[in-house]
This record gives sequence, C-alpha cells and structure tokens, in this order.
Amino acid sequence: MQGLLRLATHNQTKIEGRYLVDVGTSIYVRSKQEQNVIDARIVDTKTGYFIDVTGLAKLVSQAKADANVN
Repeated sequence: MQGLLRLATHNQTKIEGRYLVDVGTSIYVRSKQEQNVIDARIVDTKTGYFIDVTGLAKLVSQAKADANVN
C-alpha cells in the first residue's frame, strides 16, 4: 500500500518527460470489489503503450475484526 501511495504523489505528472503517471481514486479503497479495478497506469506518451498497476490487499472479515476489538 505504501508504494501505491508514493505513486499517487506523482499523479498526472510526466517522468523523464515521457511517462505519464495516472493514479485512480481506487487506490484508497481496500475492500472486496466485484470488478478488477486498475489502481494506476503508467503511459509511454511517445508509443501509447501502458502498464496497469493493481495493488493487492489481505482483507480481514468483519466478524474477525469485531472479535479483535472486543
């Protein structure tokens, strides 16, 4: 998660004048999602090629989380 948050600080900026960093708001959502949501995308603005970045998170069930609080 820390890596994604670091990437978010570069949102909508170009790295080396070529690679556009585009970070979506889904990086802040770490719950079960029905769709495969892309957290960020790095786009080569000269070729149009891109890399999708998706973060993984280990989720704790709500019942388990409630049991740890009490």
